[in-house]
Amino acid sequence: GCEAMAARHTHRRYHTALRRLLLLCLSLATMSTASSSPSQESGGGGGSIGSPPFGTRGRLSPTRRRPVVVRLHLVRHGQAESNRDGLVLGSRESPLTDLGVRQAR
Repeated sequence: GCEAMAARHTHRRYHTALRRLLLLCLSLATMSTASSSPSQESGGGGGSIGSPPFGTRGRLSPTRRRPVVVRLHLVRHGQAESNRDGLVLGSRESPLTDLGVRQAR
């Protein structure tokens, strides 16, 4: 009755949080960092330190984008007795069922 409904609600909240985390990781993976620096085209030398060499047009090189690499490892254990019974135990241990042992291999 009430306990089963509370367990389903907790389970649904857990999956919602996991889905949000996954979407955040995916959005971070699609972002890229931008680094721009003045072009160091050779044009004949001269000029003071920090100024573009003589003959360059003072252009900046196009912004280079490097992809951000995000690795997300999702690990799931095999079926535990508490999972089979629809219970949410939090951080407490629950033994694996026979099916869970086979899944974990």
